[in-house]
Amino acid sequence: MWQALLNQLYQYYNSIGKVLTPNEINYLSKAFNDIDSSYNSNLTNLKVVNYIMLSEAPLRENKFIYNPLNYNDSSFFRVKNMRDALNIKGRTSNTSLITKQNLVTELNLMGFLIIDVCPFALNLNDTSISY
Repeated sequence: MWQALLNQLYQYYNSIGKVLTPNEINYLSKAFNDIDSSYNSNLTNLKVVNYIMLSEAPLRENKFIYNPLNYNDSSFFRVKNMRDALNIKGRTSNTSLITKQNLVTELNLMGFLIIDVCPFALNLNDTSISY
């Protein structure tokens, strides 16, 4: 799968007159694998999917919402957003759950799945293009 995605990225870079460097490829490959692993690990915690949120893409693997080592906000779906989603369903008060991992666990119990529509962790610190 990674090779097919990489080929598409090569084509895109070429179409905008950029060169995909070996450092970018190494970073993107590691980020893709780390994100994929975190995502698949989280899927085992979902018993049913009731809600799906389509999001853009993680900017970095270490900020990915399902990365269990990231205790802080993700770049896209912040702890406040997660609390708001839980409050809509009457699951918790704004202050009862304080860590991102606690909130992700509660969202899993609700059947709330976040899916990224782009597989690349593009950001201007690690790649020559971004979202």
